[in-house]
Amino acid sequence: MVQCCSRVIAVCSLILCGVVIIALWWNASEKLQGRYQLSGQLQLSNGQLLEVSHSLQVMGKHFHAVTRQGDTIIETTGVIENGFAGHYRLLIEDGNLIGLNSETDTDLVFTLLYSRRKGSVIHLSRVGDCLSGFESRQIYCPAASL
Repeated sequence: MVQCCSRVIAVCSLILCGVVIIALWWNASEKLQGRYQLSGQLQLSNGQLLEVSHSLQVMGKHFHAVTRQGDTIIETTGVIENGFAGHYRLLIEDGNLIGLNSETDTDLVFTLLYSRRKGSVIHLSRVGDCLSGFESRQIYCPAASL
């Protein structure tokens, strides 16, 4: 009987330790908040330079992003999922594209159209203080550090 109780206590202790570790790990996941932005130039496949600016506002679990690339503007909104070790997912719920024309660079068109489509996912990873969007090829830095 004593051996049985000892085993039950040992198993319960292990389960409790596991739950505490998972809870600490979950709470340690960094949450994004605030404004991130970046501006500069993008060289297109034809060699032309294009003025580019990106802005990302994170409020709780929601985000609003605006990108201007030359005369083209894309606006997206959605939900952000916090990840571990500096990884996040932007889940696109709505997007608008203004100013796309037949002279727009093909790679740029693909990126812009994907980034505004409902259901698209953009994976963000930390690069120093900044965030890099894998699918969108965009970089965002905290507004205060610019």
